Amino acid sequence: MEDFELFLLLSQTLTPDRTGILLGDLDLSKMKPFRNNQNGEIVLADKETGAIIDKMIYLRIVNYLRKLHNIKPKIEKPANKRTRQILIEEDRQRILHAKDKPFKSYLLPLISAVKVRQGYTKDYVRNMGFYELFDDLNRLQIIVNSDALLKGMYSGMIDTKKINKSELNWLRDTNS
Repeated sequence: MEDFELFLLLSQTLTPDRTGILLGDLDLSKMKPFRNNQNGEIVLADKETGAIIDKMIYLRIVNYLRKLHNIKPKIEKPANKRTRQILIEEDRQRILHAKDKPFKSYLLPLISAVKVRQGYTKDYVRNMGFYELFDDLNRLQIIVNSDALLKGMYSGMIDTKKINKSELNWLRDTNS
């Protein structure tokens, strides 16, 4: 099953209270799959509002979320039925173990780290966008790593021949 097909199935469970932070008042649970008459593709559409999510829009949303959270997709294509069953069972076990764990905020330590390290105020952090927050966190990691490498080099604790010189540049692109 393709990702978009799974999204079509799960969209009925995605209400604005769960997706509002990203999609505003767009209610995916009210959207139904329809066949696009122009190209024959299946799309998710809301007849009342005229909102449509096709495969390209879905990919833009997913790519944005992946970039925001610095996630690289892990695409697993099982070679046979047995391998597929093993992968499914591993996911079920992971979910089973995670369901009994208490809620742990993913964002709180990230917000705290950027606030403390950069000296930001609560109001400043509260008004930051997600992309800006994650970009700041990536930049902080690059700066700390570059500083540690430089200190190690100047103290003679690191062999400079084994260091990629671009790692010393704390102004480099955060996506590299």
